[in-house]
Amino acid sequence: MNVSRDRLSVIGKLIGIYREERRGNTQNSFTLKKFCDGICSINTLKNIEAGGLSRSEDVYIELLDKLDLKFGEFPIVDDEIEKLIKGILRDIEYFQIQSLLHACNRGIRLLENFKGYVYYGEFYYILKDLYNYYKSDILINEKRIYVYEGLLNNDVFVWNDVFKVLLFAKLKIECKTDLKKYYNLIEKLNLLNVNLSCLKIIVLHYYLVSEEYLEMFTMISELKCIFRQSKNFIRLIDVYNYEIIMYSYASNKGIDSVVNEVNEILKGNEIPNIKIYELYSNIASYYHHRKDYEKALEYFNLMLDYYDGVFVPHLIYIADCQNHLDLPIKMTVIEKGVLSGYPIEIRMMYKYFSLDENVPDFVKQNFIIKRILPKITDDIDIDIFRFELTKLVERTGHYKSLHYFEHFLNTKLS
Repeated sequence: MNVSRDRLSVIGKLIGIYREERRGNTQNSFTLKKFCDGICSINTLKNIEAGGLSRSEDVYIELLDKLDLKFGEFPIVDDEIEKLIKGILRDIEYFQIQSLLHACNRGIRLLENFKGYVYYGEFYYILKDLYNYYKSDILINEKRIYVYEGLLNNDVFVWNDVFKVLLFAKLKIECKTDLKKYYNLIEKLNLLNVNLSCLKIIVLHYYLVSEEYLEMFTMISELKCIFRQSKNFIRLIDVYNYEIIMYSYASNKGIDSVVNEVNEILKGNEIPNIKIYELYSNIASYYHHRKDYEKALEYFNLMLDYYDGVFVPHLIYIADCQNHLDLPIKMTVIEKGVLSGYPIEIRMMYKYFSLDENVPDFVKQNFIIKRILPKITDDIDIDIFRFELTKLVERTGHYKSLHYFEHFLNTKLS
């Protein structure tokens, strides 16, 4: 079979990645020496794996046979793959999930009969991984991490941003409590040098958690220009989300003008419910943080119109707004199985605001002191129950409870 020189170079790099992955699994037959035994010299194998060319296609065929892969090139299939990947990259950039899933399905069906061939099998699994991630939030396994890192490091394909999407979704889990690790991951994936601008939104999150607000503000301005010019309004909403969060943490500036801009975008464009939910949630949280409980409650209620599930912390914040505004507290009833998935402090706070209004004030005081106070650490949660306890004490006259509340916190923090 006459395979093009460019394809032979790619196949050689893939052979190297797959061989190393198997060797890493302690399969000794995949060392350089044993893998090429009887086929070619070690230097020839090294050259092939670096993207160099062998004079004989038979060498590739025999090496691939050891990897249980076939050798071949199918130009018609190549054309279809290129069209699919271009469309998928656009769908990722514009957050067109249904279109992306449809394209992945088409590609999977197309490649079903070619997945045993080198190169085509790789695309088959790339499409499967993309489909599983965007359809069901299923993350890649350790083997695919190794392969995708190899594809990036060896610059095998021109669609590196796809691998960055899948790798970041998986590897960010290990960085939740380690900022240095998070930064190293962003550096490793080179997320500031991407074709998909939506990937730079990940860097916004890093700037937020690392409190690099000047860099964050600069990138927000840059991305707003990019997404406005490309009419990518869904990703533009993502950027506004981060701008609102930034103002919550790093600025005393009001966000009314930002909210007005956002509402104009929502009026004229189709934005997925999940994005509107995230947006209203962050606007509500901003106003709650600023103790503007009326506006916070307005946006929390708007948020609920765009979310089918239940996020218990939001219900607690809504109850706090109602409490400050002297409104009846109405807690959504949550199944025990759902509630049990939350940390103990969230469960206790939810239980408190679900107490019957006829429960005596002194019982409520004891509940806060004995069951909530020892567990809460977040400043917002502390403020919520400091306010609630103060209201109770004003009615009961048990000021010792309030003194104990403050003494306990001061002791814990010292």
